[in-house]
Order: sequence, then C-alpha cells, then structure tokens
Amino acid sequence: MQFRVPKYLDRESTIAFGLTFKNLAIVGGAALLLFLLYYVIPNKIIFIVIAAQAVASSPLSSYLIPLACASMLIAILLDAHSAFIFTVIMSIFIGLIAGDNFGLMVVMFIGSSVGIYSVRKVRRRSKLMIAGLLVGVANFFTITALNFLNNIDPLLFLPEGGQGMLNGLVSFLLVIGLLPIAEYLFKIPTDITLLELSDLNHPLLKDMATKAPGTYHHSI
Repeated sequence: MQFRVPKYLDRESTIAFGLTFKNLAIVGGAALLLFLLYYVIPNKIIFIVIAAQAVASSPLSSYLIPLACASMLIAILLDAHSAFIFTVIMSIFIGLIAGDNFGLMVVMFIGSSVGIYSVRKVRRRSKLMIAGLLVGVANFFTITALNFLNNIDPLLFLPEGGQGMLNGLVSFLLVIGLLPIAEYLFKIPTDITLLELSDLNHPLLKDMATKAPGTYHHSI
C-alpha cells in the first residue's frame, strides 16, 4: 500500500526578481531612501552630503570603500538576489557621490558581485577569507583592465590595484566582525551558526551527553 505524503511549502512566495516581499521591502526601501536623500532634500544638508564630500576629499582612495562587505552580509543573512539588487543600486550611488565616477562604479559592482557569488553556500567562517581574497583579485583585475583601456601608465594605476586588493581584505575582516552582531540583532541564524551549533564537540552537546544521554541521542 502506498501513502501519498503531502508537500508543504515553508518559504514565502516571491514577488519580483526572486525576492520575497520582506527582502524586496528592505532592499528597495534602503535604496529609495538613499536616492531621496541625495536628490530631493533641499540643499542636501544631511549626512549623505557629508558622505559625498568625504568620498571626494578623503586622502584615501575611493577603491577602499568596502561595498563588498555589505553585499556579502546581505547574501549570507538574506539571499543572493537581495544582495545583487542592493549591489547594483549602491554601485551606482557610490559612483554618483564620487563625482560621476564610472570606473569606480564598475569596480564596486564587479568586486561585490564576486563576493556575493563566493558566499552563496558558505558553511564555514574560514571560507569568508577566500571570498575576501576573490573580491580583492576581482578588484585588482577590474582596475587594471579599466586603466589599460584608457592607456594609462601601469606605474600610475598599480597602486590603485593594490588598494583594490586591500579592499577585499578589509571586507573580509568587516564581515567576520559584523556577522555575529547582525545575526543577534536581526535574529537570523545563518548556515554557519547552525553548523557550528551542530558540532559534536560543542560544550553544550558534551554536557548534554553526560547529564541527559537519552535527550542527547534523540537530538542527534
């Protein structure tokens, strides 16, 4: 005799671009707010203007802006679709506030997209280092390619390529530091945390095996 097992859908229905209503609201709302602040507010007398002036006047290179960090965090906490849309919007926005810098826009987009792809199925925090390395390499080659297309002397743009590599390292360190905080604040357990909790060497599981072996074996 065969029994038909009912199928249950445990995920929300998508609305657009593979995003759920919640994810679309988060990404779209943040992007809309940024553009409204930049274009609509009279005289632009708010923090976004300060950010634009900081980018334009900072002695540090704009290639050090760690957009990839935010993109990777969103990809880990929400999903790759949300992170990609966020990356497109923020790359354009950063290019605008940096003085309509198309090259910076392209570098931010490609580096962050590589970061998103690298963390799609990440299960170990150590893998985030590889993602940061790939972001840095992507930044370096993108900066190099753009400058070659403009016939710029390599001695002039190689330092910028190095800054692009450094961007990957900075993004990795920020993700490592901010991910636990974001998980706690937004109450979103990631695959990384769940796998760490399921580690048989976890102190809680060891304590349970000693004090409540029956519960331990049922939990495993």
